[in-house]
Amino acid sequence: MKREKARVHQLAGTSLGLENTQALNVSQRCEEDTNTFIWEINQETPKEYTVFMHNASGRIGGNVTGGDVNQTGSLDQCQSTHGPTFSGQYCQAFLSQGTVQHVVGVCVPDSCSEEDVHFLVLHGRLQYGQTALISPILVNQSIQEMTMLRCLPNNTIAPDASGHGYVACLFVCCLMVAIPLAATMFTALLSWQKNKDVSPSPEACYMKAISTHKHKPVCFPRRCLERWLQAFSLQNTCRGVFSTTSSIPGGGYSSLNGIRALSLLWIICGHNSTSTYYYNIDNAEEWFEYIRSSLFHIITAGPGFLAVDTFLVLGGMLSAKSLLGSINRAEGKLSVSVVGNYFYSRIKRIQPLHIFCLCLLIGVYSLVKWGPYMAYLKEVETCKKYWWANILFINNLINYEHTCLPWTWYLSLDFQFYATTPVLLYLHKLNRGVFAAVVGGLLLLTTAAGAILTALNHFLVYIPGTWSPEERQSQLTMYYTKPYTRYGPYLLGILLGIHFVTKKDQLIKKKWQAALGWFCTIFLMAVVFGLAFALRETPDYPSVPHALYQGLHRTVWALAIVWIIVACEEGYGGLIKSVLSLGFWIPISNISFAAYLFHPIVISLHNGVQENTFHFTVFNFMILYFGRLLPSLLIGYMLTVLIEKPYFLKYNRTSLGLENTQALNVSQRCEEDTNTFIWEINQETPKEYTVFNKHKPVCFPRRCLERWLQAFSLQNTCRGVFSTTSSIPGGGYSSLNGIRALSLLWIICGHNSTFTYTNNIDNAEEWFEYIRSSPFHIITAGPGFLAVDTFLVLGGMLSAKSLLGSINRAEGKLSVSVVGNYFYSRIKRIQPLHMFCVCLLTGVYSLVKWGPYRTNFKGVDTCRTYWWANVLFINNLIDTQNTCLPWTWYLSLDFQFYATTPVLLYLHKLNRGVFAAVVGGLLLLTTAAGAILTALNHFQVYIPGTLHLDKIVSNMTIYYTKPYTRYGPYLLGILLGIHFVTKKDQLIKKKWQAALGWFCTIFLMAVVFGLAFALRETPDYPSVPHALYQGLHRTVWALAIVWIIVACEEGYGGLIKSVLSLGFWIPISNISFAAYLFHPIVISLHNGVQENTFHFTVFNFMILYFGRLLLSLLIGYMLTVLIEKPYFLKYNRTSLGLENTQALNVSQRCEEDTNTFIWEINQETPKEYAVFMHNASGRIGGNVTGGDVNQTGSLDHCRSAHGPTFSGQYCQAFLSQGTIQHVVGVCVPDSCSEEDVHFLVLHGRLQYGQTALISPILVNQSIQEMTMTRCLPNNTIAPDASGYGYVACLFVCCLMVAIPLAATMFTALLSWQKNKDVSPSPEACCKNTALNPYGGLKSNDSCSSEMNISTSEEFNKHKPVCFPRRCLERWLQAFSLQNTCRGVFSTTSSIPGGGYSSLNGIRALSLLWIICGHDSTFTYTNNTDNAEEWLECVRSSPFHIITAGANYLAVDTFLVLGGMLSAKSLLGSINRAEGKLSVSVVGNYFFSRIKRIQPLLMFCVCLLTGVYSLVKWGPYRTYLMKVDTCRTHWWANLLFISNLIDTQNLCLPWTWYLSLDFQFYATTPVLLYLHKLNRGVFAAVVGGLLLLTTAAGAILTALKHFPVFMPISLNVLDIVSYLSMYYTKPYTRYGPYLLGILLGIHFVTKKDQLIKKKWQAALGWFCTIFLMAVVFGLAFALRETPDYPSVPHALYQGLHRTVWALAIVWIIVACEEGYGGLIKSVLSLGFWIPISNISFAAYLFHPILISLHNGVQENKFHFTVFNFMILYFGRLLLSLLIGYMLTVLIEKPYFLKYNRK
Repeated sequence: MKREKARVHQLAGTSLGLENTQALNVSQRCEEDTNTFIWEINQETPKEYTVFMHNASGRIGGNVTGGDVNQTGSLDQCQSTHGPTFSGQYCQAFLSQGTVQHVVGVCVPDSCSEEDVHFLVLHGRLQYGQTALISPILVNQSIQEMTMLRCLPNNTIAPDASGHGYVACLFVCCLMVAIPLAATMFTALLSWQKNKDVSPSPEACYMKAISTHKHKPVCFPRRCLERWLQAFSLQNTCRGVFSTTSSIPGGGYSSLNGIRALSLLWIICGHNSTSTYYYNIDNAEEWFEYIRSSLFHIITAGPGFLAVDTFLVLGGMLSAKSLLGSINRAEGKLSVSVVGNYFYSRIKRIQPLHIFCLCLLIGVYSLVKWGPYMAYLKEVETCKKYWWANILFINNLINYEHTCLPWTWYLSLDFQFYATTPVLLYLHKLNRGVFAAVVGGLLLLTTAAGAILTALNHFLVYIPGTWSPEERQSQLTMYYTKPYTRYGPYLLGILLGIHFVTKKDQLIKKKWQAALGWFCTIFLMAVVFGLAFALRETPDYPSVPHALYQGLHRTVWALAIVWIIVACEEGYGGLIKSVLSLGFWIPISNISFAAYLFHPIVISLHNGVQENTFHFTVFNFMILYFGRLLPSLLIGYMLTVLIEKPYFLKYNRTSLGLENTQALNVSQRCEEDTNTFIWEINQETPKEYTVFNKHKPVCFPRRCLERWLQAFSLQNTCRGVFSTTSSIPGGGYSSLNGIRALSLLWIICGHNSTFTYTNNIDNAEEWFEYIRSSPFHIITAGPGFLAVDTFLVLGGMLSAKSLLGSINRAEGKLSVSVVGNYFYSRIKRIQPLHMFCVCLLTGVYSLVKWGPYRTNFKGVDTCRTYWWANVLFINNLIDTQNTCLPWTWYLSLDFQFYATTPVLLYLHKLNRGVFAAVVGGLLLLTTAAGAILTALNHFQVYIPGTLHLDKIVSNMTIYYTKPYTRYGPYLLGILLGIHFVTKKDQLIKKKWQAALGWFCTIFLMAVVFGLAFALRETPDYPSVPHALYQGLHRTVWALAIVWIIVACEEGYGGLIKSVLSLGFWIPISNISFAAYLFHPIVISLHNGVQENTFHFTVFNFMILYFGRLLLSLLIGYMLTVLIEKPYFLKYNRTSLGLENTQALNVSQRCEEDTNTFIWEINQETPKEYAVFMHNASGRIGGNVTGGDVNQTGSLDHCRSAHGPTFSGQYCQAFLSQGTIQHVVGVCVPDSCSEEDVHFLVLHGRLQYGQTALISPILVNQSIQEMTMTRCLPNNTIAPDASGYGYVACLFVCCLMVAIPLAATMFTALLSWQKNKDVSPSPEACCKNTALNPYGGLKSNDSCSSEMNISTSEEFNKHKPVCFPRRCLERWLQAFSLQNTCRGVFSTTSSIPGGGYSSLNGIRALSLLWIICGHDSTFTYTNNTDNAEEWLECVRSSPFHIITAGANYLAVDTFLVLGGMLSAKSLLGSINRAEGKLSVSVVGNYFFSRIKRIQPLLMFCVCLLTGVYSLVKWGPYRTYLMKVDTCRTHWWANLLFISNLIDTQNLCLPWTWYLSLDFQFYATTPVLLYLHKLNRGVFAAVVGGLLLLTTAAGAILTALKHFPVFMPISLNVLDIVSYLSMYYTKPYTRYGPYLLGILLGIHFVTKKDQLIKKKWQAALGWFCTIFLMAVVFGLAFALRETPDYPSVPHALYQGLHRTVWALAIVWIIVACEEGYGGLIKSVLSLGFWIPISNISFAAYLFHPILISLHNGVQENKFHFTVFNFMILYFGRLLLSLLIGYMLTVLIEKPYFLKYNRK
């Protein structure tokens, strides 16, 4: 469109926006409607629709200069607006102002055509008075120019989805998917054949059929159609896709998998960057500048597309190998048939998936509801017009703007190059000279083409450059996609393929050749990237450097790739080949073609449906990349097995760069033997036959320099760093790994806390108060630095052991050489990495662009002037403020102590008495020094004790870093080292000694922490307690650490040793020195570059800590292998927020403070506290009609406001206006009581002038009514946490957890017994035959009634063997985690005999379904900004009601299982009692049930009461009411009648099911008695009960107009009525349980199968699927509830639960009687068993987790299906994890014998 110019008037008034519009060819209807809209919006009280249309138009962004220039507005809000005679229509004007190009979204009446809107915008008529819908993007005099305008009509989703083209495309896609699915069903049906022999695979069948006619009838199926269908089936195509074993015959070319996979990931990364940040980003300039100013980051956008050239190399190589292989098989002839098959194989390989994606794009893009960033809609039109270019592989030769699936230009390019391979191979076969000349000429031509085009058109050398859309299209069309500029890489690939097929000898014969080749390769790659960075600016004249680079860089890159392949395949790949050959790459390589084709569709869809812009940060980019990568790979897998592999029939990749390779013609035996030899010779200790002593002089390298370089290489230094096997010789002292690792994590935690929160934090006092008011939290800041003393203990121990070892090796002499080597080893160990960090800090800190919080910048100056103190290990002796790398005082301290070890060992060797006296004196002196300094200087006992800098510096300088106050721990470490070297016997000889030692150790540690908390306040006078604590606590702590080490090493460590010795700690221990040195640099850098302050919360602290920890460990690993280990050569650790209020009964103080606040906020420049309080009050949301009605404001913001005589107090007013119920958060002075606020809100007094804190939710005449007001005082966390109830509940919870933990420690102590016989498990000492009455089945570790105990005498005979013998000890063992953890995560069925395995899947899926429903309804009916949208979504789609409505049928599934298992359990007990239903049998039956349920239920009741009282709730704290209900109605849970009381009084509302189930459980004995007494009476009773429960549900629904699924509405009263009268009552839910009882009776009493014929099974499955479909279909059909008694609704409500249960009964029966097929296979997967084992605990706890997560939120959730999935999966995983812990800590121990029924 021709560019037109007009000034858009800047908020300047004309009288009417549409004056003289007829001259502008604007239609009369458009003129009238626009006048109506513009006039209405300027009224004092505009109508609602005009407000929505105005708000839906674009607004200037908050970062215009940074690229936030697009003003898209809201498409959805515009299109949902309806005026008197028109609706809203969303249009976009593409404008430019100066150099800024931007898009403005405008909402206009739908009576305006695109041309009308074009003229209205062009002539600045969309304004009236002070209201302008389109304003200048910058406030200056530049003129806005409009380049284009487009509107999106309301009557279609996409403007281009016209005609039948998209329907046809969708049909093609569905058909292509349907064929493999039908083939899959066909193949599954074949498995039902009567013949017991397994049908051979399609390939085996085919080979057998063509080899002999005699056996052809054996092959089933015999016809080609059947074999074809089998080849198409998923059973065939899924094979090997996810295998991590190379699919390449012979195992050759394994490096190609890594090259292909990495290239794919690189391409997706580049597309994710450019495709996203070109279109919808609010800081495009920042992104653009970022990738242009960093050599690293241009990889994601510029040369990242060199990955395409990598694919071309692979494509050329594989095409040549494939064709040469075909020629060789055709006896060397390049015949027409060979070339024909060559092209046919290629087309068959590419086109099915290519065509599928083309059709999918046309079909899906036409149906997508696009957002305002709908740049991708043009793809539909181009694909409709130019699809033929894709079919003919020429879409790279037409204009890029006309390309369908633009990224498939590569397929066309590759096919065109593929077509040249036969010609080149013909020339190669004909004449090698001619072939060489042609190849050289082609390389010269492709180089010249790229160079000339770049010179003439001034093309940039990487993407993106300084691109305008025209320049972008020009480069893509003329250069980027053309074959004459890209042939070089493919040609090199062809040469590589010819080499591999025809070579007679290796190309690389000498190691110097390999070394030279790798050097040149790395150099060339660096040049390619470096020049791209150097030439990123493109001049306006022909540039020779740019031209040469553009002509050569792709071929040069390809040459480097060729070398890598050759070197890897010829045995010179080293570490690079190892990485590229990892099995991890193989699955990605297998799906690379499908993932390449589909990933741009994922990216464009996600970009196009957004309502808002993205914001670029590196972290956001990473999240976006990984989020899109995963679905791309997942969908790539599905397309591979559904489209690519089936339509390729026999999956045989031949030439595409995205494919696998062919093997060399090497015999299998030769290959296997050679691989064995090559592998063995590369081992650290190769076997003897691989070592050739005769030729040893030939071994290269032989010189010391070469061995030294090898020692420095990463191949050497990387070994064992990540090993989880202890590197300590002999395997001893394994506990030290855990102690060292935990100490490191503790130190980083403390540094992260103090370094951050004493500098740049906006609530430092809150942090400070927090760590000083909790014994737990001071661990992160105070005694947390006791970890340093732990390091000192280890240092002393290891220094003594090291030196004593050297003395022993020197025949007991402490010579000068021994001491010299001792010090040299230490310096060599520390100084290289130490000096590296000093230099790094000096250099990097000088280059960093610091933010305003650059307190660490002084580190540069101190390192420049005081570096020598670090070199000499004396930086702890100078002023702390002059210390370079302040945290390295520890290294100096440790070295000074290290120097004392030889002296002490000399004294120990000389005279033990003198040694003891010196040691005692040193301990006394170091204790006295600490105590005296503390008394004189009033030092605090932990850091931080204050936020005053001078006090901190004084403490650090005089006390904290000095050797005379810290020597005690090191000295104890030396004594420990001497003990371990010289000991002749164990220190601990008796168990009572071990028990006493552990008691003392735990007591001493508790004292250290407890006293630190008790003495946290430092007096201004000398304090004896503080002095004694300061003098002793480090030595006491060290003494406890010494005991732990001794106990662990002498076999008395138990569980603690098991934890400390875990292999997990070893890698962290290996890198601990480097991580310790570098982590403060990470913390200080991250703090110093911040523009904003941090805000302290525990959660924020955890996130910050884990993020920095991970980065520190990662960098620590790199420094370990690059600096520490090479320079130490042999890695050997040795030591280290009112007028007339009186009439309203408002208190005078509240009146005064409120008047002060309201007056202040109306000033021209209000004070900060008033702004905070005003902003903390609620505001109208942006999507009121969509359910965003709650205006909660900010609780934290309110509380942080402090006025002259008051602070902010957060309150909530519960209001209703018309049919809308909503909550408004208001911040008022804390002098106002809840009653004061109630009256202020009720009478509208919270306003002054034009400022109102509570405004109507809608602009209309409806009146707001207030139902309740609630305030959350600042002095408590929860208003209901008064009294001692919650304390008692927390005590009960702690006690219930403590008993199993104590039992665990007790059981661990028993393992110390000297008796070698293993103590039998508690199960062996008892027997239990009861089945679990709640859903589970027997665990693997359950006792069985069929124990091999023949007589009681035999039992008594062996009873004394059982240790411990007393019941108490057995009881404790049964409670221990060693017992309860067994089998919980087992994937082997815990059901005796392996029966009923399908129940695991049914139970697990039902649990997941229930959690899904609770997650949906608990979240989106409370704190979501588009609740109406969610409600409409779940009410308008049969799929979505599964997540919110009919999903509660999962409860009925549980009832079926409960009924079945209760009947089986009781019948089993009756049979064991010789057929008698006695009182004892029934008593045991009920006792087993209560014992099974009540412990965990009571624990959860107490947990909710205790924890909910302590939680710091957000504004969405609707769950606080549950605390009161549990305090007042806990007895209803205890008596299992919680479902019979008012729903609003329920404690743990979801446990109504447990009460219901127990009530039904109590009916089982009665029914079984009737069954035993008279079968006829039993049948009559059962029929009557089924009729009554059906009638009850139907009658209640008819009378009360209940809905058939939830949610029915967002009205709380409707939901409460439904739950109280119908949903939780036993008379409406008994049907499923009753069917379960009948099923249990059937399984116990049956003499024959219920299903005897296959037709019976088929009929049963048909009826089951039909009934389930009817249940869901009718729920969708009857989702609207009429206001009169509805027969269909009543019948559905009465019958659907029983019908559902009947379907579940059939599934169980069919699965157990051998007719379950695929369904049984799925339900019996071992994957379900762990979930089934923890189902009860997960069911009880998951609503607590959901409510906690919802309740602590400050902001609302936004519902989308994708957001829901992310939230669901996150909560599900956490629920299952906590469910596991509750299972092993509460459920199984208190059930004593865990026996699932």
